[in-house]
Amino acid sequence: MDTRQDDFSFPAKILTVRSPAFVEVVSEVSNAAPDPIRFSNRHDDDIARRLDNALQRHMRTTDSQKPDLPCVIIAGGMSKRFGRAKAEALLGEKTLTEHMIDRARTQTNGPIAVNAKHVPKAPEGVSIITDVLSGEIGPLAGLHAALSWAKDRGHSSVFTTPVDTPFFPENLVERLIQSGPCAVAKFNDRLHPLFGIWDVAHLSVLEDAVRSGVRSMHDWVGLCAANSVEFPDAPKHAFYNINTPAQLEEAERLLALFSGHDR
Repeated sequence: MDTRQDDFSFPAKILTVRSPAFVEVVSEVSNAAPDPIRFSNRHDDDIARRLDNALQRHMRTTDSQKPDLPCVIIAGGMSKRFGRAKAEALLGEKTLTEHMIDRARTQTNGPIAVNAKHVPKAPEGVSIITDVLSGEIGPLAGLHAALSWAKDRGHSSVFTTPVDTPFFPENLVERLIQSGPCAVAKFNDRLHPLFGIWDVAHLSVLEDAVRSGVRSMHDWVGLCAANSVEFPDAPKHAFYNINTPAQLEEAERLLALFSGHDR
């Protein structure tokens, strides 16, 4: 009888060692501690089947618990320091836009759109929306487009992200919703206002603010009295954003370092 011991692992894209999902699923199948996971070869087929069944149940439950919150990835900036459109920049084998879409899909069941001037091909199931307001308005133009898009589809709120922060926390939407109806992320005493949940009812207020000369996201956060939500347990790279080619190289290093582990 073959008594060799082999490591049993799931594809990193589905389940990662030490993640809450991994611990929950393995605990359902075995009373053994989930770290390290080692099974004898003769049990692999049965364990794989039981783990797969448990994983499918977990994923269905988790998916049903996600909110139907629309998400807009704001990628319409000038990218002057980056030198080209960041939305199309590759990080690993995917564009930054694709990284943000994949990350958002783990946290919401709602529709997803990208606010961008130059996106060569929209991923399946993703809308491309452009700014409604003209002129040099900055990121508030993207927020306005997001609110308008969500309102047109009958939603009462919308979640926004920038396109250049691909490691944002896995519980970001959950935490923001708990502090809504308007809430933005804060990390190490720094606001990240493009990571926010916004009340669609504020669309006309935003339009009035823009007409009066408001251009700063930070000013808008104050005007709409958005709550700031701290993420004290997030990894230090969770809100790492990419503004230059050098920062993209650092993001490549981070991606390689945390590939297959919780990011």
